[in-house]
Amino acid sequence: KCGICKEIESRYICPKCNLQYCSHICYSDPTHSECYELFFRNILLSSVNFSSKLNIPSTAQLFKEVPPIFAKMDIESSSDSAIDSDDDLDIVERMKNINLDDSNAVWMKLTDSEKQGFENLVKTGEIQNMIPDFEPWWITFLARNAVVEINNDLPNVLPRAWTKELPYRAVAKNVHKRCIRMNILNISASYFFAARYFNGEFYHEIIAEFVQVLIDLSLNLSDNYIFDTVDEATQSVFQQAHNSDYVTFSDENKKFLLSDLKSVFQNSRDRVRIVSGLLSDVCWILDTAIRTLFGKPKPGEIPGEQPPIIDVFNQRFLDHNQKLKFTFTKNSLFNILKKIEFDLAFIHTYEI
Repeated sequence: KCGICKEIESRYICPKCNLQYCSHICYSDPTHSECYELFFRNILLSSVNFSSKLNIPSTAQLFKEVPPIFAKMDIESSSDSAIDSDDDLDIVERMKNINLDDSNAVWMKLTDSEKQGFENLVKTGEIQNMIPDFEPWWITFLARNAVVEINNDLPNVLPRAWTKELPYRAVAKNVHKRCIRMNILNISASYFFAARYFNGEFYHEIIAEFVQVLIDLSLNLSDNYIFDTVDEATQSVFQQAHNSDYVTFSDENKKFLLSDLKSVFQNSRDRVRIVSGLLSDVCWILDTAIRTLFGKPKPGEIPGEQPPIIDVFNQRFLDHNQKLKFTFTKNSLFNILKKIEFDLAFIHTYEI
């Protein structure tokens, strides 16, 4: 559960104090203000000569005077003039009752100059400097289990288990155990890459992008390709990422992916629990996408075959260079979900 609200399943981990939280609302809760303010203070102070422009003695005062999310773009768009406190108060008022997790709602409240400032940050790539370091849940889990045995006092970082009935009878009839294990390896590699690529932020506005990249990188998910060897299953993901017009595949991406695969699949004690958590997470992601991305079919559209609805904000900021092409439909996601349920039942039965 989230360490702040104690109600919703946690999805993220604070890079400073390791607190598990579910959303930006909880991350910015007053009980977590030290980390929250430090994070945004670092963003603000990274601007050239920013500290000399604001003669503010404390972090608390800084956050009263300057709205943290937009201060950086405001400063850069008006670097030769003093910051207008009335404008700052106006921003505070505009954002007072806005859910900061809802990027569309926030975007609609920005002025033209603020929107331009944000666009400039995206175009220059400087927006990446604002993103805190992401520690994947599987790395956190492995690190904890490496130093302690099962400890009920430690919060569980594994994704929530998939709760719907699994097709155990179908699994019992299948004899191609090695191929299924290789297919699960291929899906896992795709998940590891996509989760890191999106910095762990894929349950909200960018869920469609995450799902499409997950499918594109795994030929088992996109084309039902059957893998026979470890090399085939992993190298296929490298090749798909390298050939992608959307994702950026670098030596660093490859290094992280190889490290993730080695850490998880060579760990005989924790491998099943991690892969089970991974597949459960994919099930929840697909289930959420099916429920939230598709409206009623338009005239002429076949029910279940309509394309996903992508929000205005994400259409504008999908990528610096390329627009991601969405090829999945409601029916195709449902079929992939059933496949993942089969794989989940398989590892519960035969392990991996």
